[in-house]
Amino acid sequence: MPLSFASLVTNIVGLFKTLMLFAVALALVFFLYGVFKFINSSGSVTNKKVGYSTIMWGLGALTVIFGIAGMVSLISSAILGT
Repeated sequence: MPLSFASLVTNIVGLFKTLMLFAVALALVFFLYGVFKFINSSGSVTNKKVGYSTIMWGLGALTVIFGIAGMVSLISSAILGT
């Protein structure tokens, strides 16, 4: 039985949502590691900078991930009409 275009898009979006869940979890762990590093810097300026940098990269990754997820949701709803 051949796949229709709508079922193909639905399958791709389902795979994308699974990958996004993994990416969000990874970025959140990265962010929390940065928070932990920043809090436990014990007054060390170098460790504080590393923690701050890790926090910013984690927030940036989360922003990009959620932005892409929003665009995929808009595009898939436009294609599928849901």
